[in-house]
Amino acid sequence: MKFSIRRDVSLTSYARDLSGLEGIPIELALPYKLEDFLAGMDRLDDLTAFVLSHNIIVNSVHAPQGRLSDEAFMSWARPTVQFAERVGAAVVVFHPESTAKTERINLQVIALANLKRLKREASVTVAVETFGNAKRVLTPEETIKFKLPMILDTSHLFVPRIFEIIQTYHSGIVGVHLSEMRYDDAAGHDLPHLPVASYGIEVLEALRARGWDGNVTLEYLPQYHDRLIPDRAVLEELFAAQLDNPSPPVSPPSLEDILAAKKAERERLRKLPFEEKIVLVEKMRTYLEPLFARHDKDSWTMPEKAFLAGVSRHRSEKKGFKWCYLFPNGRKVHFNTKEEGDALLQAELG
Repeated sequence: MKFSIRRDVSLTSYARDLSGLEGIPIELALPYKLEDFLAGMDRLDDLTAFVLSHNIIVNSVHAPQGRLSDEAFMSWARPTVQFAERVGAAVVVFHPESTAKTERINLQVIALANLKRLKREASVTVAVETFGNAKRVLTPEETIKFKLPMILDTSHLFVPRIFEIIQTYHSGIVGVHLSEMRYDDAAGHDLPHLPVASYGIEVLEALRARGWDGNVTLEYLPQYHDRLIPDRAVLEELFAAQLDNPSPPVSPPSLEDILAAKKAERERLRKLPFEEKIVLVEKMRTYLEPLFARHDKDSWTMPEKAFLAGVSRHRSEKKGFKWCYLFPNGRKVHFNTKEEGDALLQAELG
């Protein structure tokens, strides 16, 4: 695996935006608004020269937020791809836009034709990012159906869906935008694009188990940008080194060996003096309690139907309760466990 960080770059202040990144792999995100990109498109050559002269490693380029179904798609997509080719990027990332339900299929036909045409002209990979919204002109399932190169964004999908995609389409994933959607203490509610702390590691483990060896881009909210470079270094050490320098294969133990080892361990624990058993239990409690607390706070996500209904989760200000759900109409319900919350959602939403 290769690891990058996302960096948003303005065509009017790219020297400042890219300062301090010499030798650090990045995903270079061109201006978010299409009108800003078009207004500064004549500076792409200058940006190219700056990138090449300052040893900035560009693994991928993020296109501006134009519409894949736009009749003028090639007028901005072609220069984006050409820029990516000049700076040595391997992949260009495109967002599938939201569409009206009645127009989605017709617009999807246009989007697929545009992507096909761009792919014919490009030497880089043209990829579509994942979004959970069913109104997108291309959903993750349709990206798989049409066998398009995929950028898997781990903050745009619910956790079970992420692992389903890895299982069914890992060979079509050409890049990952890695971050987490979970509860944020500072904000007081769930946020996307938070630093990797729990299921993000499991995503990398699942990809590695399937032999995936692509580019992973860390994409955090601005208030966590100071974590990008150190987190990238840690993840690279954990995952890239293990792939580049794999340990020699070890024969798995036989079932008889496993059962014998478990029996021996049970016998050892049974014979421990009572005082040592107490110490062992305390050590286990000290180790496990923070993990359970982190799982309760960070890894628990609401059911998908709650997100779609506009429900948000918050810490409860009411004494005796840990959580509350805030409904779009302003109604709050308070509870302590995920099971209680699920029951309340079922009663409210059906």
